[in-house]
Amino acid sequence: MKKGEQGNRIEKEMGKVRERNLKLGQLMFELFYDKTFRIAYFITRDATIAEDATHDAFVKAFENINQLRDASKLGPWLAAIAANQAKDVLRDRKRCQPISQPDVFADLGMVKTSSVEEIVEEIEEKATVQKLLRELSPEHFEVVILKYFYNLKCKEIADILGIRPGTVKSRLNRARQDLRKRLEPNEPFVHHKYR
Repeated sequence: MKKGEQGNRIEKEMGKVRERNLKLGQLMFELFYDKTFRIAYFITRDATIAEDATHDAFVKAFENINQLRDASKLGPWLAAIAANQAKDVLRDRKRCQPISQPDVFADLGMVKTSSVEEIVEEIEEKATVQKLLRELSPEHFEVVILKYFYNLKCKEIADILGIRPGTVKSRLNRARQDLRKRLEPNEPFVHHKYR
């Protein structure tokens, strides 16, 4: 095969790879942007910083996609990367100011109710749960989200975060204890399903 033919063949194959990469990137973005952004926003409390952290998380994930062994874990993996990126950005900027934002936990899946009283109670409960989660440390928050929002096992969380399963269990236990302490003053407002 001549050099010109080799170059054409290589260029053709590179074009196919670029096209596949573009489709993969678009699919990742479509499927996981919202949840990934919510994680970054929850940590940074700033939409602009969260967007930057989310963008950086997608870039980092795409660059390291070959390290992901199980495609079904792409969402949690991206969430962990976004959480780390958000913490890095905060560390760099040395600031963390809470900003109220509408419902960053829209997917918590509250049960639909019919009466006005039940709807108001549900909104109050959801707001209380969100407030309590926001008060967790970033390390506790990320394991709680991966465990209960993404329904991952401790071993899976450990693999994603690069820590030991025992560390995950310890963080979950401390987070639950912390949440329990914070729930006590809110007892009348928090439904039994959150205890």
